[in-house]
Amino acid sequence: MKARKYMIAMMGISFFYFSAYADNGIHSIKSPNSFCDQDLDEINSAATTDQLQANQQQLIGYQYKRTITLSDKTRNKIVNMPTDMVVDSNGESFFLDQSYHRIEKYDDSGNLIMQWGHEGFEYGAFHQPSDIAIDSNNLIYIADTGNHRVQVFNSCGQFLTQFGTTGIEKGQFESPRQLFIDKENDIYVFDSKRNDIQVFQQVNYMGKKTKAIIVAGGNPYSNNSTWEFTIQSTELAYHALIHNYIRKNSILYLSAGSVENNPHMSESTMAHLQKGITEWASDADSLILYLVDYDSNGGFRLNENEMLTPTVLDQCLDTVQKTMFEKMLIIYDANYSKEFLSELSTPVNRQRILITRSKDENHDRLTDNDQIFFSFFFWSAILSGNGMLDAVEIASNVLDDFEISQVSQINANGNEIYNETMDIDSIRQLYFGNGFTHADKPLITNIRSDHCLSNQTSAILFASGVWAKNGIKRVWAEIIPPIRTSHMPDIFKTAFSEITLQYAGNHSFGANYPYFFFDGTYDIIYKIEDIDGYISIPKQSRVFAYRPMHQRAIIFVSDCELNSISFMQSANDIYHALLRQGYHKDNIDYLCPDSTAIGHDNFPTNDNLQYIITAMAESQTKDVLLFFIGQGDKDLFYTSSHETLAKKDLNDWINHLQDKILGFITIIDDANHSKAYLQALVPEQDTNRILIASTDDQQAANFLSNNTSFTKVFGTFIHQPLFDAFSKTYHIFNAITQSQQLPQIVYGNQMMKSYTIGHGYHMDLPVDIETISQPITLSGTTSATITACNISAEKPVKKVLTIISPPEDPQMHLQSDFDKMPVIELTTKENIVSYSATYYNYSTLGSYELSVCAFDEMGNVSQVLTTTVVQSIGPDVFEEDDTIEQATAIIVDSKYAQRHTFHDVGDEDWIKFYGISGKNYRIQVSHLESNSMPVAIFSGPDDGLPSIEKLFDETMNGVAYFERRVVTEGIFYVRIMNNDASIFGKDTGYDLRVSRPYAGAGFSYYGTISDQYSRPLQTVRLKIKTNDNTNNLNSTISNKRGRYQLRIPNDPSVVVVSKPCFLTHTFTAHGNQISNYLYNIQLHHVGIAPLINILQLLSGNNNNINSSFMIKDFTDNETVGIEDAVYLFKTCFDKF
Repeated sequence: MKARKYMIAMMGISFFYFSAYADNGIHSIKSPNSFCDQDLDEINSAATTDQLQANQQQLIGYQYKRTITLSDKTRNKIVNMPTDMVVDSNGESFFLDQSYHRIEKYDDSGNLIMQWGHEGFEYGAFHQPSDIAIDSNNLIYIADTGNHRVQVFNSCGQFLTQFGTTGIEKGQFESPRQLFIDKENDIYVFDSKRNDIQVFQQVNYMGKKTKAIIVAGGNPYSNNSTWEFTIQSTELAYHALIHNYIRKNSILYLSAGSVENNPHMSESTMAHLQKGITEWASDADSLILYLVDYDSNGGFRLNENEMLTPTVLDQCLDTVQKTMFEKMLIIYDANYSKEFLSELSTPVNRQRILITRSKDENHDRLTDNDQIFFSFFFWSAILSGNGMLDAVEIASNVLDDFEISQVSQINANGNEIYNETMDIDSIRQLYFGNGFTHADKPLITNIRSDHCLSNQTSAILFASGVWAKNGIKRVWAEIIPPIRTSHMPDIFKTAFSEITLQYAGNHSFGANYPYFFFDGTYDIIYKIEDIDGYISIPKQSRVFAYRPMHQRAIIFVSDCELNSISFMQSANDIYHALLRQGYHKDNIDYLCPDSTAIGHDNFPTNDNLQYIITAMAESQTKDVLLFFIGQGDKDLFYTSSHETLAKKDLNDWINHLQDKILGFITIIDDANHSKAYLQALVPEQDTNRILIASTDDQQAANFLSNNTSFTKVFGTFIHQPLFDAFSKTYHIFNAITQSQQLPQIVYGNQMMKSYTIGHGYHMDLPVDIETISQPITLSGTTSATITACNISAEKPVKKVLTIISPPEDPQMHLQSDFDKMPVIELTTKENIVSYSATYYNYSTLGSYELSVCAFDEMGNVSQVLTTTVVQSIGPDVFEEDDTIEQATAIIVDSKYAQRHTFHDVGDEDWIKFYGISGKNYRIQVSHLESNSMPVAIFSGPDDGLPSIEKLFDETMNGVAYFERRVVTEGIFYVRIMNNDASIFGKDTGYDLRVSRPYAGAGFSYYGTISDQYSRPLQTVRLKIKTNDNTNNLNSTISNKRGRYQLRIPNDPSVVVVSKPCFLTHTFTAHGNQISNYLYNIQLHHVGIAPLINILQLLSGNNNNINSSFMIKDFTDNETVGIEDAVYLFKTCFDKF
């Protein structure tokens, strides 16, 4: 026997390895420790981890730890070191036979005991294996070089797990060639192509037998607007646990939804939860309990009628954990989560790990545009193979990137102090699952690596080495886009979920994915499911899309002598603003009469404009922004002194373009009478079009001597969501022009709230405000002073303004009254650097948002700083509503509550809604303050006396309700008063809702209803018409300002709009459950209206009849009808 000793000099440290060969067989030697006293830990002494207590019973996995970069000299020494035999603690030897891609096991006498392995890519197979190693637990590690991985076996040859994939990222391999193991069982993997050593550490799993209970709280009752997000979270958790080797029959799923092929699926009830914990999970040694409920405000709602209190949950858990579970993990994702979990004490000698998404005061954030919530990113990280601590940190970091104030909380030692070092360390190496990989689990060996797309929208997605022992059911890829908005076309919403890969031969699958339309990084997750329903460990790559579709802009400037300098100045300002927002100069078509202007492309002619719009329709265009600047009229835009652009021609071009692109078309017209001109461009069907006019249909556009214009001011705020940019421009330009010009949103109000032109980059401006007043809270006083300090400007400051946004009905939040907001001017004294003003009408209960900005004498505007003034005592936004005649219309099934208060002695709150016969309606109050004890009287067209209902009960967690079944269709009223009428003022607030239990999901239409003279109409009835011509699905009525919101249960649905003495209006509502749709309605007077016109003229109630002539409701009964004619007849009789 020849013994050979190999020494490697690596960074000044020596390592020894012994290998032995004989001419006729293998002879064993006793192996010393894998390394001498100076070992690899000294290479990176700063990177320390807790020592793992390794033993045969421990359930382990492997996690990337760190990387060591090597010199070429050291690399060459390692490559030339043969390592093909190891010896375990029992004296048995394991020999790597590279030629036959297998492992041979010999006893201490040199007798062959067994062998395993063959050439291939499935688990337990090898391709060009190059090294073998053994740890202190007698686990065997094979550097499976050709398959870019390390496989792990026990001493009996049973496959346990693998780690590493193909790639250049951390934890990935290109050519793993050599293995080393230190005394802590950290695995050092030398990669000859990467020229580095990566270190992997063993990690703990939950237990030998782990079970999980998932609870989707809330259920889809009518007021639960967050149900879809709850289901997203729980289904993602379900699949993440399966991918981490927790079988389907080890997961109890409590929900009103459904999961395919889940043998343990039940309704979310208290009885099912208690039985699941105490009976179903009794044979497990570890339990994972995941509870999610985004709808509750304190407490956990199991379903519409049952609340889970922390006391009840703690009693249930204590009963079983004292005798059953060694380890319990509770992940709680609901509002005020830490407060809930603080009552879950841990039994002695047991471990209970609590993970929450936020501190007590933090709420989750759920938006219409993006689903931004803790659970989504936590379970996505678990699905990708991350450990528990990494998953928490990944989710927290993502939320932090979105500037969402949520601090994840971890408690593992039961001392009620969260995020201690001991808490963090306890989950640092904790993984989900049962700690083994099923040897027959389907496998994807390689996928298409990360790649870039430039000016393309499609790419081939490809997976090779796809294998399943019992046959492949399907192979697919899930695509996670860089953005997802509620106004994204339907093709994106469906295509962004997954695409099936087709068989391409030789164990490979692929497909062309054509929807890389947006800039950014797409995550591609590849999966395979076998015939038995097992799903492979997902493999992930990325596609980096750079300008796959373009944001295009057209600036079109009149070639007219009048105001030509001002036109060009405004156009130049918006051109540079677009460049600062990320528009490439090649994607801005600048048509102006000044050929010397920076960015000038061509001259303004109708032919040039038509050519550009047509070309956009045939190119890779995502969004189009079109600015008109110059001379205009109601029907024409003056291209030049000898050419005009008719609105009909422009509408035809825009409609053709809209049919060809998948994004937004935004048209901003800064010209005379621009509202009237843009009215012709309002689409007949709902589409992604936004129309903004700088003037109404009667006004001229102002291009002032200091070059200030609507376009110039708008360019200051172009980085903000379009609605915010318009609102600020409206107020500031209104102040500059002293109300001589009132910009208008002609179409697209709701879309503007979530759409931003360009990339949202902030800009340095010549005017700047350093600070303004901090938020102020008032307790009954109605005045407060706002101050702006340290205003700097290149030119003298002309004005400092504060725009005050008062509290409003949250049910009408989609329709902000930006034109009704007060604007006050801040003033300064000579030689004082601060500006201040006092506003005296903070009288309404709620939060006022104050936006402060300044502009100089050249019209340059600063960015807007915001603060708040909160009024804690006062009448609510619905006052006056103290009589049946003043009743406020409430939206049935709205996800927003009306906030009321008893602000004065004997104060009453009246609401009304339209009830459909045969339907149940629930009147519910919640979030009652300490002095609020509401009682209600319900009345309407139905026979019988009104009933008095008590709506306060301390045992119902601040929520109380009663239900009534409507017999006769019509308007119903609810009168609410404090149980003790002498109690009023402070702490008497409550939330009020009206809903239909079990109304189901749907989408909303909203808007304003007016007559032909644009006057708002209240108490207009909107009803959904069914196929059998009965109106019994849903209904609503408009409020005092003519606003409505109607929940649409089905797509499509026919809606009937009616009011006495007005022509009935019918429309078809289309949509989906993640969007709201703006639809304004105009009703026309019928019948008696012409007679009233004549009688008005005869009676002298109107001097003349012209385009602004209006019909008056003389009898103040909310309708114009025969009673008004009688009134006028009498007036005429008395007059003549």
